[in-house]
Amino acid sequence: MTYDSNWLDLWKKRFGDPLLDVKTFRLNPDQTLAEIGNKPVSVNKVQGPYMGLLLYRPEGWAEVLRIRAQMTPSESDRMHMTGTLQKVIEAGVVPVKVVPYDAE
Repeated sequence: MTYDSNWLDLWKKRFGDPLLDVKTFRLNPDQTLAEIGNKPVSVNKVQGPYMGLLLYRPEGWAEVLRIRAQMTPSESDRMHMTGTLQKVIEAGVVPVKVVPYDAE
């Protein structure tokens, strides 16, 4: 998964207050994803926004399918990608690896 490591200046230009739009995105020391998609109380909970670019390995996709199979159809229909990724993190079966993108 890619994320923008230099996100804050752009979000300040776009929204004034970056907390109006951004969601949590926190990394573990090993550069795997620790948290995504929640409402942050400060910019310290955001190490960069999720850019929407993902590569699933077979074991990662199998975990997504396993998690979604446990949901009711209504829950599955309402689930968004960041919510799905947070459930993968919480399951702890496969790590979500991240790659910073720096356009500058």
